[in-house]
Amino acid sequence: MIRLLFAFLLFCSLCLVQNDLRAQTNVGVRAGINMVSLTHNSSVIDATEHKLTTNFHLGATFDLAFSNKLLLQAEVLYNLKGAKTIDFVGQEAKLNLTYLSFPLLFAYRPQESIRIFIGPEIDYLLKAKIRSEDTAAVDATSFYGDFVVGITLGAAYHMQNRFNIGIRGHYGLTEVQPGDPLWNLRNFYGSLTLGYTL
Repeated sequence: MIRLLFAFLLFCSLCLVQNDLRAQTNVGVRAGINMVSLTHNSSVIDATEHKLTTNFHLGATFDLAFSNKLLLQAEVLYNLKGAKTIDFVGQEAKLNLTYLSFPLLFAYRPQESIRIFIGPEIDYLLKAKIRSEDTAAVDATSFYGDFVVGITLGAAYHMQNRFNIGIRGHYGLTEVQPGDPLWNLRNFYGSLTLGYTL
């Protein structure tokens, strides 16, 4: 409950800031499909495989243009990450990591309709659940860190009817389980997004 209240208050604060900057900004909504997994750089052989699985994201976008070519694209997303896991006996499970994500993307427009962007993404964990094939979902929130940071890059095409479509990739720079010295697990995903400028 405290996590959801924090997320709601933060979103309301961003909306108030946007109202003050309405003359300089564009506001939009965004939703899309995530292909997510977890990666690690540990030299230890992991008994659990982490494979791609499908999740989704949705939220709001705020654009602040510095010039015709450069702009800042801030977003607030309800963002599901995680992985499909397969243990050493072949048991499959799905790990859902639900974040409130704050990408802060610096975009370049080589043409009016095209954006190329890169920037940091800060994720605040709302909940973590593990569901196997034959058991109910188990709350695993306490095993994962409250905040993670990553880098996001991608491109988007903005149409004249205010819709836009884009692709992006994300790689985690910090661990999702900061107390685990062995696996050093990090978020990794690619997304296909559809947006609309209000």
